[in-house]
Amino acid sequence: VLGLAGTANEQAVGLGKAVVTMPGHGPQTSLTRLWEQQQLLLGGVYVMEYGPCEAAEKIKQILLQPSLQEWHQQLAQRAMGLPGAALRMAQRILSMS
Repeated sequence: VLGLAGTANEQAVGLGKAVVTMPGHGPQTSLTRLWEQQQLLLGGVYVMEYGPCEAAEKIKQILLQPSLQEWHQQLAQRAMGLPGAALRMAQRILSMS
């Protein structure tokens, strides 16, 4: 996935997809913020500092390596946890009323 937004990048990693991203012009896409997101998502995000050509090459590498794609599938649960958290939070909130 060529990801250019914070939450969308996190959702893509949670779905087992590799995310390739690059710095933009706002605070959400600063290089520092992207490196932090890469750490948070256990390496599921690849930060390309030098722009679109570097990003295209990384995407090509990912697509040509099935083992890397499998690794991202396995990473999803470790990075994001088990499915159903929103439902469990809603149930918890309702039980407090």
